Amino acid sequence: MNTPRDDGITAQRVRAHYDRVSKWSSLLCGEHIHQGYWEGIGSIKEAQERLIARLASFAQIFPGAAVLDVGCGLGGSAFWLAEHLGCSVLGITNSCKQAGLAMKSCRARRLEDNVRFAVLDANILNVATASFDVVWTLECAEHLSAREHFIQNCLGLLKRDGRFAFGGWAIPEQDLRLSQQALLDQLCSAMLCHEPDRLSDYVCWLKSSKLTNIVAQDWTENVRQTAAEWARTLENRLVRLFLRFSDPRGSPKGVVRLSKLTEPAPCGMSPV
Repeated sequence: MNTPRDDGITAQRVRAHYDRVSKWSSLLCGEHIHQGYWEGIGSIKEAQERLIARLASFAQIFPGAAVLDVGCGLGGSAFWLAEHLGCSVLGITNSCKQAGLAMKSCRARRLEDNVRFAVLDANILNVATASFDVVWTLECAEHLSAREHFIQNCLGLLKRDGRFAFGGWAIPEQDLRLSQQALLDQLCSAMLCHEPDRLSDYVCWLKSSKLTNIVAQDWTENVRQTAAEWARTLENRLVRLFLRFSDPRGSPKGVVRLSKLTEPAPCGMSPV
């Protein structure tokens, strides 16, 4: 089992970050805080919802399923699953601010009967075992230091014949070039993420479980345009000013480093 990474990124730091920036990020970016799946032209929101739809189809999530959304953010995936598939969703985040904003959006959409939110630490997952048809997690594991342990915890929450829908970043199987590693280090530092694992690592961890029908795909080419869209947003003077004053780590120089994500990305989206 992989050991926790000792890189100074803690659940407390991640919580404080999202408590601090979630209100503003919801105004700037909406309810989706993840990559988009691009097929030609369109808005970033359309691409993000297309990614949710593809992952839901990929995992064969059935209408009315009981879903645990781990790392729910502002509720984007939970709302989509409830509205399009009639799922009953419990979204968990370690940020009180995120949970509050997500519940406000939930009430505005009149989804209170289908969607709930709770403040829980994904490193622990103190939830009743074998109680969900689906465990869904989209770009959450990057904040967690012991991902194999996290995956095993998620699988323990599934009912018999349950489904595990995972979307996250993965580094290439081959070693990164020095320039790629430097870019990845900057990205992880800016976003309070631990270095991603390889897709083959995730597949290996899942094969060691009792899961059957394990399928993995690399969607890097389809999500790559998201970085360019985010970079354009970050070049906006008002956005840069917001980042500088909303986060003690933020600075114009730091934002410029993030804009370099328009270079070939060393990591990508790999649903398992």
